[in-house]
Formats: sequence, structure tokens, C-alpha cells
Amino acid sequence: MTELLLASDLPAGHSPSRLYAAFHRGDVVRLAPGAFLAAEEWGRLSLGQRYRCVAGAVGRGRALTGRSVMALEGYPLWPTPQEVDVAHRSDSHRGLGARLPQGHRLRVHPWDGPLETRKGCECVPLDSALLVALTRLPFESAVILADAYLRQAALQDRRVHPEVAEERRAELLETLAASRLRTGRGQAREALLFADALSESVGESRSRVLFHESGLPAPVLQKTVQLETGDLLRGDFYWPEAHVIGEFDGKVKYGKLLRPGETPQEAALRERKREKNSRNSAAVCIGRRSPIGMPLSLYPALTLQKISICVPG
Repeated sequence: MTELLLASDLPAGHSPSRLYAAFHRGDVVRLAPGAFLAAEEWGRLSLGQRYRCVAGAVGRGRALTGRSVMALEGYPLWPTPQEVDVAHRSDSHRGLGARLPQGHRLRVHPWDGPLETRKGCECVPLDSALLVALTRLPFESAVILADAYLRQAALQDRRVHPEVAEERRAELLETLAASRLRTGRGQAREALLFADALSESVGESRSRVLFHESGLPAPVLQKTVQLETGDLLRGDFYWPEAHVIGEFDGKVKYGKLLRPGETPQEAALRERKREKNSRNSAAVCIGRRSPIGMPLSLYPALTLQKISICVPG
């Protein structure tokens, strides 16, 4: 995580007033009481990275829970929250608290359980933080987070092990049922039941939710098929009954596709050829920049178009 400048951690002989003087000059930005970050570095950060920094700054003085713990650990939150979730050991402290310097608000959640240290911050245990987050998020955002959590839990030796994901899902559902969470338990359970560890990105998770809400069949994820051309294609989504392949087309693309000794130009040419073969075989591409309307065009493909795909045994 980006290194914070903390008034409480200044070396001996350095006055906190120097930090505040730098703040008034515009050299640093204030994220929380006594916590600063270089203004130049702050300007380079994405919204998600900024939220993670703010959560880390708050966590130097308050115990974190929910979305803030998940952000601290690098899990995706979409859209980026404007509330920092903090834990308090009294039911009398609930709801929105003070506004922070960068416009975020504190969201206070009661917590009487143990705490652990993560990234220099006191935090609610990760499973409990996840469940708190899922109760606060709408379905689409909750699925994005639950997908990523199950995937990380089931990822071993660079492979996702579905049986491990199912064990973790069962444990989380059991913990949720026994929890003292008062609101949002039903929506958290729905997201956990829908989550899939094979979803590899925010875009894929959002697409799955959209398929579901559009009444489309649930696809098989990350399926390798053999096209009529003989080429192998690993699609993000596959509907075996309709013989249709779907792909979420990410923004950052060719750099991740580089093979040993291959240039970006060669990777781009190979990927364009692969996409051409896919289109010739009635594959469906889902654009990242407009994921809301486009998947609806899958419906005629699912009902009307049949293609010959040999699925490797």
C-alpha cells in the first residue's frame, strides 16, 4: 500500500507542525486526522487506490470492518464506496459518523468479536468483514466481491479448485446464519449462492449478473472449445445447449497475452485472428465500455444460431 505520512510516527525531533505546514502549502493531502499523503502521489491514484489509502489512514486510529477491510486486502469494490466502515464495541454507535477530509464518511458497525492486524491496521477478521460488506452492497456489487473472494480462497498452484470454493461457500453461509447481523442477511446469502470462483474479473462478474437479470441461461465459465477451424478457444462464457461462446473484452488486453519472445504487435495480430475465428463461429463478444445493453443481443444467438463446436473431452 502507498506509504502514509503519520504525525504520530515522525522521527524524534520532528514536529507535527511541519506536516501541517506542508498541508497548507499543498505539498500533502490530509486523509484522516494525523494522516497525510504526498499530493503528487495522490494525484496519480485511481479512485479505488484512493479509497484504499483513506481506509488505511482511518485504520491507524479506528478498527476497520466491511468494505474497508476488503479494500485494504486488495479485493475489488465496484463502484468505489464513499463510506469507510469502522467497527465499534457498542450498539449505541451505529450508522454514519464524521465526514473525512476527502469527502468520505465513517459508517459505524457494532462489533464485539476479536480483532487482527492487517497492513498496520486493526481489523475485523476477513470472513466477518466480507459478510458485513455483502450486507451493505447491492446484488451486482456483492457478486463482484464474493466472486473475487471465493476465487482467491480456491486459487492454489495458479489453478482454481472448485471443491475448495464450495467448502468456503458452505462455511461462509454457516457463519452468516449464526451471525448477529441485523439487516442485509438475505442479500448477502443471495450473493454467496450466486458467486462463482471461476469468474476472473469485475467485468465477467458484472456480465454474469446481467445474464441472470436478463433471463438468460447461466453460462459455463472459462471453457476451452475447439472451433471448426481446428483452433482452440478459451471463452469466458460458454452455453453448451446453444453452442455459443461469450467473451468479456477487457480494456487492458495484449500485454497479458504475450507469449515468451513475442512482441505486443505479434500478440495483437494473433488475438485479432482468434477473434475473427470466434466471430466466424458465432462467438459473442461483450464490450467493456458498454456492458449493460450489449449482452441482450445474445438472446437471438442463443435461440437461433447453432454452430459446430467440438468440445475436447
